Amino acid sequence: MSQLRSNHRSLSVPGRAAGLTLVELMVAMTIGLVLIVGATQVYVDSSGAYRVNETTARLQENARYVLSVLEPDIRMSGYWGLTNHSDTIVGKALPTDAQSALGGTAASTCGVNFPLLLGFPVQGTNDSYTATCAANSAAMPNADTITVRRASAVTVPPASASGPLRVCSWSRTSPAPFVRTSTRRSTI
Repeated sequence: MSQLRSNHRSLSVPGRAAGLTLVELMVAMTIGLVLIVGATQVYVDSSGAYRVNETTARLQENARYVLSVLEPDIRMSGYWGLTNHSDTIVGKALPTDAQSALGGTAASTCGVNFPLLLGFPVQGTNDSYTATCAANSAAMPNADTITVRRASAVTVPPASASGPLRVCSWSRTSPAPFVRTSTRRSTI
């Protein structure tokens, strides 16, 4: 046993304490700090990327919903019942025509003969909508808008065999009159 102790003493350097020096401790702390800062930066960047992806997903979801609401109306723009063209409808208006008595004051709420401009089944504005009318009285100045003019897809029984074109109602979501006819040539 004494032999083991003497060998052990001969291997150790006399006067030197066991442990870390100040330089080794500072290097270890610097490496640890760099690793912690790197991990924190990765977390912050991934959180930012998550927020951007979440915002993009919400925008896509909203756009998908808006397009699913607009698509059926836009697809039916220019639909006038049993006729293919608005040219066969007598009583339609042009932008330069004087105010029509048809529809009363409702026909000019959004502009002169606004719902009777059947030659313009789809109109859009880009930050230039100046009319004060809108569905549910929610007009916003200088808004982007899409105006769709068409007959209603709701079936209305004809009043007679000749089936004159009839204005059935005004929609809260569309200023265009809902019309239905059973003839090719109709009058408003």
